[in-house]
Amino acid sequence: MLIVGFVNGATGSTFEVVASLGGLLLMIKFLGFLKVLSIRLATFVLALGIIVSDISSFLAVLAVVMLGFGYAFYILISDKTVSLHDDEPDNVRARYTRIDKRNHPGHY
Repeated sequence: MLIVGFVNGATGSTFEVVASLGGLLLMIKFLGFLKVLSIRLATFVLALGIIVSDISSFLAVLAVVMLGFGYAFYILISDKTVSLHDDEPDNVRARYTRIDKRNHPGHY
């Protein structure tokens, strides 16, 4: 069903995202199969699983904080009507970003 969705007009970037996530999940599943090869490799894979489970709550909090900051910066920067680099005298943010004050007298 997923392949039918891609054939019927999904974009290339959608396919790339789904394929990369699928490849990541397959590599994690492959680590599980590697446990059968040797005791040392099994110990390493199991230790890696325990470490990931121990830091999962920290990673969840870190993800929420990073998404919050990303959203805050998106809100601050994404204003379409006022740009940081325009020459409008009413733009408060652009007044303090100009380096050469002689080119725009009266705007300060």
